[in-house]
Amino acid sequence: MNIPCLYKENDFWKWKVKKRTLLPTTILPPPLNKKMYIKAEIVNIPSPYKDRSPTKVKLTDEVLTKKLVPAGRTQLFFLLKNHKEGKQIIDNDWNSRGQLRLLKDKDITKCLDTLEEKNGQTIGNNELLSIIKETRSKKY
Repeated sequence: MNIPCLYKENDFWKWKVKKRTLLPTTILPPPLNKKMYIKAEIVNIPSPYKDRSPTKVKLTDEVLTKKLVPAGRTQLFFLLKNHKEGKQIIDNDWNSRGQLRLLKDKDITKCLDTLEEKNGQTIGNNELLSIIKETRSKKY
């Protein structure tokens, strides 16, 4: 499709026709779990291309139309922006937001069990913090 545009030459307006160039063909690699991409996987596909380049836009549109990512355009571009800025990409669920929980439910129940073993003793803040730090260090 040709798009006409105006340019000025010798104080007269003339029509100049710009030709559209074909985009390079890019093939999306299949997701590792055969259904949808994980965050770390999708970040590496369009990141080598420049921002707002036609190839990058075409890739992201293709990912969204094929529903290979359970997220919208805004969340996908926000993820790409964080990757470009060098922020750590936490590979959690697509619909989770905010900071990860300090302890999981089973870790909390383990802490409660250890506290119940100290039946009748007074427990201070330092002791609680040390128990939380121990369970977190075991987790990571």
